[in-house]
Amino acid sequence: MLFIVGKRGGGVGKFLSEIEGEDFKVWEVEGRGFPEIKDYEAVVINGYFKDLNPESINVPKFFFFHGLRALSRKMVLGGFEKNPLNLYKLSKFKNWVKKFDGWLAPGFSMAEMCRKFYGINPYVVHIGLDFSKLPKPKGLNRERALLWVGRNAWIKGFDRFLKLLNLTGYEGWVVGLEGRDRKNVKFFGYVEDLSQFYEKTYALIVSSYYESFSLTSLEALYYNTPVLTLKTSGGVWEILQMLGLYDYGFDSLEDMAEYIKSGIKPPKANLEYFSIQNAKNRLKESLRVLIRRAQ
Repeated sequence: MLFIVGKRGGGVGKFLSEIEGEDFKVWEVEGRGFPEIKDYEAVVINGYFKDLNPESINVPKFFFFHGLRALSRKMVLGGFEKNPLNLYKLSKFKNWVKKFDGWLAPGFSMAEMCRKFYGINPYVVHIGLDFSKLPKPKGLNRERALLWVGRNAWIKGFDRFLKLLNLTGYEGWVVGLEGRDRKNVKFFGYVEDLSQFYEKTYALIVSSYYESFSLTSLEALYYNTPVLTLKTSGGVWEILQMLGLYDYGFDSLEDMAEYIKSGIKPPKANLEYFSIQNAKNRLKESLRVLIRRAQ
């Protein structure tokens, strides 16, 4: 099966790189253009390609929703969208994505968003990590700091993280964003190996307004680092509930701050379900069914 992606970046790129092998081939469009699709049992598109007509693909074709597409901030936050340009963008994407033979989503939360906004019902395939490839924990001493990892996009909720720091009095370590250090915030920019950051901070804070999934959260838990989030965060809260880490989800930043100040309990979680082999098995089985039903 062939997986097509624009660029191997972020969590999507990491996951595709880890599943690549005999069963799954990965093609990166950036710098190479679209491949000639032949001799493949099926094709899985990861990302929106506006110049691609899905109906031109002559093998079973599926779309993997790794995140929200064509949605305005107001839509994501539950408001009533009246802007005709935003409504047009959503309509255009819906018409495009419905031309596939089937759809995949990395979690039940993302599947619900697909039903709500796009009118489609994807198969849920929880993705995972090859934990054996992560640097082994070194047992470093933790500092009185909270970790935030993300990019410069409103949906990542950096504003919420800054508010949480003010509520707790903790120092904030920011990875993925460039910035000038402040009294209680240190910026580290892009970091390849996050293991020391996970081990040296009290908790990873996922303050996003929405996440379809979070490999970063799985990495943090591997290093026995608590992952704290709001219950509206989508895929992150889903992961924590699946692992029985109910203490780590909150209704408000104020509740989260009180929990942090009272002492964060270390996580006790079995991550086997999210191993890369189990994720590959889930992906194989879901695609087997989708291919059969598309023929």
